[in-house]
Amino acid sequence: ALFFSFAKQSDERFSYGITAKIINQRLGPFAKAWGYSLDVGAQLKTDIVDLGFAIRDATTMQKMWTVDEDEFAGFQEVFDDSIPSGQNEYVLPSIKLGVSKIFTFNDFDLITAIDTDLLFENRQTYYISSGKMSIEPHVGAELTYKNVISFRTGITDFISDPEGGFSVSPTLGLGVQLLKFNLDYGFASFAGTSSNLGYTHRISLQYRFLKN
Repeated sequence: ALFFSFAKQSDERFSYGITAKIINQRLGPFAKAWGYSLDVGAQLKTDIVDLGFAIRDATTMQKMWTVDEDEFAGFQEVFDDSIPSGQNEYVLPSIKLGVSKIFTFNDFDLITAIDTDLLFENRQTYYISSGKMSIEPHVGAELTYKNVISFRTGITDFISDPEGGFSVSPTLGLGVQLLKFNLDYGFASFAGTSSNLGYTHRISLQYRFLKN
């Protein structure tokens, strides 16, 4: 993927940005696609909370697929002698809305946040849905001690199944900041619906070249 981004802080409270993206996607040796679209977003800081929103694929992403017919040659019986052909795929825009608040006491900073993804793909079976629009909320918190060590927790995958049941998936995380290094660890898919796919571990290391 290739991204071109522009962002600007108009004043101490409001900032905005836009990203143009070009993506390349492959399905093994059988097919590949190129796609392009725009993402836009903005953030507003108030005296009480911070607000943010983003529109992914605001222009509707168009993916142009091409198929390697030679790779499909051995699967003609599966496709009844009709080899799939390339076609265009369209990814509808999605909206993310979020709100966060910071609490400071002694040597601790507590950040609480909630955001939701609004999708318009007619996902009526799973997630919280209303007609063609589905709502995917996420809740999280981070407790940081002296800007050195952070403990994180969250809840995601608010899923409603066809039988009327309801489940969520918790997440845990830990972050450590030493000198110019940031080490972050995330643990997910250990409970809830996503646990059927096995645990997920995410580890990242960041180094800051600029002076503080």
